Parts: sequence; C-alpha cells; structure tokens
Amino acid sequence: MTAFVLTLKDALEPEQVGSKAWNLWQAQQYGYTVPPCFFLSVEAFREFIRLNGLEEWIERVQKAIDQQQEPSQWEPLVKEIQQRFHTGELPEELVAAVTRGIQSLRLRRGDTLAVRSSGVKEDAVDHSFAGQFETVLNVPVNPQEVMQAIRRVWASEWNWHNMQYHQQKRIPLTRIGMGVIIQRMLKPDFAGVAFTINPAGQQMEEIVVEYVQGLGEKLVSGAATPDQVVYHRKSFRRISTTRPDYPRELDQLPEIVMGLEKRFRTHVDVEWAFERGKFYLLQVRPITTLVKKVKTYLWTDENVGEVIPDVVTPLTWSILKPITNQAFQFFLRKNGILSDPDLTLFETFDGKVYFNRTLFDETLRRFYLGSLFEEWKEIPTSFTKKLGDLFRFAGRTVGLLSRFGYFVCWLPVAIRRAENRFSKRWYREIRFQPLPKPTDHYRMVETILNYHQSMMALHVSATVLGEIYYQLLDKLCRIWLTAEPPIHADQLLTGLDAADSARSGIALWRLAQQILQYQDVVEIFKQHEVEEIEEALNRTTNGVYVLQWIEEYLEEFGHGSMNEFELYYPRWWENKNYILFNLKRFIQTVHEYDFIREKEKLKQQRASIIQRALQSIAPPLRWVKRLLFRHVLRKAEFFSTERENLKQILVRQHNELKKHLLAIARYLVDRRLIQDEEDIFFLKIQEIRQLLQTGRLSLGIARQLVKDRRREREMYVQMEHPKKIEQVGNDWYPVHEPREEARGIFKGIGCSNGIVEGVVRVVLSPSEFNTVQRGEVIVTRSTNPGWTPLFILAAAVVTEIGGALSHGAIIAREYGIPMVAGIPDITRKLKTGDRVRVNGTQGTVEILEVRGETVNA
Repeated sequence: MTAFVLTLKDALEPEQVGSKAWNLWQAQQYGYTVPPCFFLSVEAFREFIRLNGLEEWIERVQKAIDQQQEPSQWEPLVKEIQQRFHTGELPEELVAAVTRGIQSLRLRRGDTLAVRSSGVKEDAVDHSFAGQFETVLNVPVNPQEVMQAIRRVWASEWNWHNMQYHQQKRIPLTRIGMGVIIQRMLKPDFAGVAFTINPAGQQMEEIVVEYVQGLGEKLVSGAATPDQVVYHRKSFRRISTTRPDYPRELDQLPEIVMGLEKRFRTHVDVEWAFERGKFYLLQVRPITTLVKKVKTYLWTDENVGEVIPDVVTPLTWSILKPITNQAFQFFLRKNGILSDPDLTLFETFDGKVYFNRTLFDETLRRFYLGSLFEEWKEIPTSFTKKLGDLFRFAGRTVGLLSRFGYFVCWLPVAIRRAENRFSKRWYREIRFQPLPKPTDHYRMVETILNYHQSMMALHVSATVLGEIYYQLLDKLCRIWLTAEPPIHADQLLTGLDAADSARSGIALWRLAQQILQYQDVVEIFKQHEVEEIEEALNRTTNGVYVLQWIEEYLEEFGHGSMNEFELYYPRWWENKNYILFNLKRFIQTVHEYDFIREKEKLKQQRASIIQRALQSIAPPLRWVKRLLFRHVLRKAEFFSTERENLKQILVRQHNELKKHLLAIARYLVDRRLIQDEEDIFFLKIQEIRQLLQTGRLSLGIARQLVKDRRREREMYVQMEHPKKIEQVGNDWYPVHEPREEARGIFKGIGCSNGIVEGVVRVVLSPSEFNTVQRGEVIVTRSTNPGWTPLFILAAAVVTEIGGALSHGAIIAREYGIPMVAGIPDITRKLKTGDRVRVNGTQGTVEILEVRGETVNA
C-alpha cells in the first residue's frame, strides 16, 4: 500500500511530499531544528482526485488553458473542482494514517497544529508559487478538524491565481501535486524571515533579518510592520538596525542561514521562530525574485535535435541528463576550467531537449588566444596594476594552454583504448541474453550505464575539440591559402570514409546490388508493398537467402533507429520495414547510379584538394605553416569522425540497454505493476530500481503515474516547440524569430562543399521517405542516422538546424553531396517542386523556379 503519511525519519524526494516539505526535511537532515511534524504525501492528494473522479474536470480545464481561453471561460470549472475538494469522499486509510500521525507528535495540552501547503513546484528554483497556496494555523488537535484544514490546503491548489500562473508559465496541470506539512504550532517570543542576500538586489553583500514579536505569520501576511537587522554576509558584522534594543539572539542567525545557503547551494530566505531559547526553522525557500543583473543563456535544438528530435520520455531523460551533463563537466575538469557544477549543457523545456549554446560557445572561446588577449585588455586598472595582472594572466593562460595541449594528446589514446575495449570485451559483456532474475537484468543496466558514462565523456570531449579544430582549420584556409577558387575546411573533410554511421548506408547499397542476381526477388521488391515483402520472400528459396542476408545486416546495424537515443522508438531489429523500404528504393535506382564508384572518386578528389591546399600556402615560413596546417587537418579529421564513431558505440550500448529494460518490463507486467511493456519508458530509472526492490513506488501507484505521464507527453507532442529559448535567471522565454517572407536567396551554414541545381523535396517525417526521387534536393528540419540511406539518393540536403559537425554534415561529406544547414523555417519557405541552386561552399540556397515559374534574377 502507498504511504499517505511520511515522517522526518523517512528517506524523501520532493515529488513525494512537495518542495516545501522536502526543503524542511533536508534542513533537518543537515542538523537544523524544525518543529515536530509529519507530512501528507502527494499521492494522498492524487488518490483523492481519483476517488472522486476529478480527472475529467482537470482535463477540461487543461484543454481550456491550452486553447488560451479567457479565465472567465474556465473559472467555473475550477470553482467546481474546489467545491469537490471541500465535500468529496476521503479515503478511510488516509484518515486513519493522519490520526496516527497526530498521535506520534506527542503534543501537550493546549497545543495546536499548523497545516501548511507543500506543492510539488512550490518554493522550487524553476517556479515559485509562494503565496498562492493556503496555510491554516491554530488547528485543534482533532483528526476531523485537521482533515478539514487539509481539504482547504488541497483546494487552494485550484485557486484562480494559480491557474493563471500555470497558463502563463505553460506548466501542465498533470504536474499538479500537493503535499501537506502538519506541524506543532510554536508559541515564539519572536519570529520572522532571514534573507541570505538583500532581496532588493542593491547590496549583494548583506544578510537581511526581519522580525516581529510573537508569530511570524503576521510579518509574512503583511499584518505587521517588521523591525529589521542587516548583517554583512562574510563577517556577520551588524551593519544597521531599526531598533537599538533588538533581541541579541538574532546575532546567531547569520551563521545559521549562511550554513543553509551553503547546503542548498543557492541564496535562500528562511522563515524562523525563536521559542524557549531555541531557533526553529519553519520554511526554507530559494530566493527567486532578486532585482539584479542575471546571467542569460540561449538554448537551441541544434545538434541535439538530430538525435532526440521529439519529446523525450521520462526513462530516456532520467538516463541521458546526468550522463551528458557530467560528460561536459568531465571536459571542463580535464582542462582545468572551474565551472558551476549546476550549469548544464542539456535541459528540457516542455518535454523537448535543448542545447545550451551560450555555455558551449563560452567554453570554446576560452581556447582562442584572441579571446584571452581581449579579456586581459579589458581589465580597467592602472599601468602598474595592469603589469602585475599581465603576469598573473600570462601564467593562467600558459597553464590553461598546457593542460589543453596535454588533453589533445591524451584524448586520442583514450578513445582508441575505449574503442578496443568495447569491441573486444565490453560488448560481449553487456550483450543481451536471458537472465534468471529481473535484478540480474538491472545489474546489467547499471553496468551499461557505467560504460555509457565513460563513452559519453569521450564523445562530448571529441565534439568540443572537433568544433575547435574545424573552426581553426577554416580560419587557416582563409588566411594562409592562396588557391583559386578558394579552398574551405569542409572540402578538406569531404570523402574521409571514416565515419562508422556512414557504413550502414553503404552496406545497404551493396546488399541491394547482391539482390539483383535473383530476378524473382527483385520482382517481389518491385511488386509488393513494404509490409508484404518479408512474407513474400519466405515463400521462395532465393527469398529465404535474401532474408538471411538481411538478418546478417541487422546483426551489424540493427541497433540503428530514427531516434537514436530515445528508447521508446523501435530499433531496426524490432521492425524490418525501414530496411525493406530502403532496399526497395535502392533496387529501383541501383542500375542508374554507381554509388560505390562515386565514393572512390571522392577519395581521389580529396587527396588532390589537400595537395593543392598545401602547395598554395604562401611564404614566409612556408614549411612551418605546412607542418602546422597538416597537424590541424589531422586533428580536425580525427575528432570530427571520432565524435560520430563514439556516438555509434553509445547507440549500440543503448540498444542492449533497451533489451535488458524490456526484460524487466515483462517481469513488471507479470506482477501487474505496469500494464504493458512500453509503460516502462514512462518510469524513471530510479523508479524502476525502487519497484524491483520494494514492489511499490514512493510517488504512488506506478500504473497511474504512467497514465499521467503518457497524457503529459501527448500534450507536449501537440505543442509547437520554439527552435530557440532564452533563459534569464530562472525564467525561460521562447525566442520567436521574425519570419522572412522574401523569396530569393537564403543564407545558412555551408557544411559540405559543392554546387548543384535540383528539384526540392520537403520531407517532414520518415513517413514521407517514399516520396523522395533520386537527384532531388531534400529539405527538412533535421536529420539523424536513420536518414543515412536517403542521402545516397539526394543531390543535396538543406536543413533548419545543424552545423558543420552535425551528423548530417558528416554524412553529406562522406557521400560527397552539398549541404546547407541552419536556415530557419526553410521547410516553409521552400515547397516541393521548387527548383533551387544549393551552394554548400557558400552556405546559400537560391530559388530558380517556383513550381515551374521562373524567378527573375
């Protein structure tokens, strides 16, 4: 049975009891004194909703909010929900649990209780709902009275202001959850609030303490004007006070609250009370409303939109978030860069994963000498002081570059060692095989996640270095090479034939060539729909041979998927239709185009371009420049391809991870803990471990949790997600870039060299792959390895997101087709049938004809 009542002795999570209760629990765990109390779990709140059939009413309110209806249209629904909270049926086991909880407090005669809200997002860093929920004070020690107070607190979740806050912040109602704190009412001598930083934001080195005689609620509610004492944050020296005769016990507070700030790793405001010679903590909240200049970050869906293009599931994100962000911290530590460990490179907004472009660019700039020099020049000091700063700055710069140089030498060795270990030992160790117990499968899951962490650290590091060396190579091409026409970095990296992900398309093309020897099989592919091909092949001898070849192909490449890192979507081994579809297309075109021969030509052309580049390096110091140029080129080649190869190893690990998770899912289905195997993707990895260990979740019933998260994901999937988001402090704002209606020439990022003219084919989803004809220009939002076979048919590729080191760019260079990325809304600006000129060198797309209508130059 789910626990409705939890205590300070239990191991708690914020989702169990709400943010305010969890903050109070943390403070107690750190050794601070809190009043005797117990907590009502969030699951008790949700059980009340289920028992009284309120889900339908909540869905109606959510629909109205999603449609941006006026509050007057949904306010009657909210009032009805509030009324039902006041009058609805209470679970009998809940009343019994609360009665036992009251008894456990061992209250004295005359004591009363405080019943406080603890919303799931209340007092959280990302959203503060402070003041929007109800607190009921001086509640008699009587279970019936306490239950009435709990009803009032629950009903306050549905107040008009809170619903408007959800609408403004785009917070889905499925996230609503209310825990309750039930604690002994104190009878303090004085009480108040302490801020570890001045909330007015003018004096950032001040601690502000406000207090009143008696209950602090008079201060919080505005019913009394407080007195104030201001302290220095570091020395705890008193700076000012409104009353010379202030209680000297307050001088203890700076040390207490600064200890809390250190523990919570953020500025906090603390509600406290002083009773019988002791300070009690009543609430601890992050300060969310400082009026000061705050850091702004730009988040985008570039690059990450290739591997996780859709809304991410809870299981996938619970695995990827810590692994990816810890991998970035690994890179920073290895290069001696001090960074806030709370800063993340990846985060979700409305269920979609975004990439912290600002943080990534700032990291890259640390390794550019020009940026380091500019940083020093801006130090506003006298000449003498500046000279001292120069020596310190030079020492720091030399140290940074020395560590970077060592890291550049160390990383290739580490990558080769990890790749060898994976191929020789790790892959055999993690490869799926049925195990006796679900806990055995979970141990394999933990083993894979450990390997994931190691490989992701190398992958992220290779990505950063790949970007640094690509930009450096491109800059050297511009300033050192005198060749005409100009040579660019993408030309030097075209036709490398080193990216592991490109092999799947080449192998499939060769398989199509093999199939041509069996005319009866060719006819099956030509005459049958994709869904019918496998059954038809099984009816012929040659068809059975071909199916064996396909199985061999899947043994090597079956880990692939249209969404590489999202566990929810099928891998190719789970559904052969994607492979059969591409074979069908290749068989129809293999006579017209010798893809393998074209690949060999690319290698020869690349060798010729490199030779021409080296010969065009102008004096002075030509031989030194050539040596440096070769070094940068080799590093750019290595890191740009190895980041892709490491990612493919991660995808292989992910594939085995999914198999073990599905084995656990079958066990959970058998125990009726979840309804079907796919439900496991809507649980977090920690929750799966908890189910295996205890058979239940602290957050409630697993089936209901899955149902709520499925509904939330469906809502997110229907949303139009912005391509960019600006984070200002703790607030997130979608960036809606102006849409250019002018039709003519569009500028993006040139990712793969070459100029072609062709007919546009706009492809928005894999269901439209069958519309692509050989020689067309594919225009899409983004690509991923699942699109690799399509590149063989394309004349060029144009995308809305991506860059020179994105997967699509690497494959385009491997296959020798032009690509331009980073053109906002290009899928809307171009239409299928338009004729365009794609210049992958200059990064431009020019419209020549609009569906047969010539565009004047």
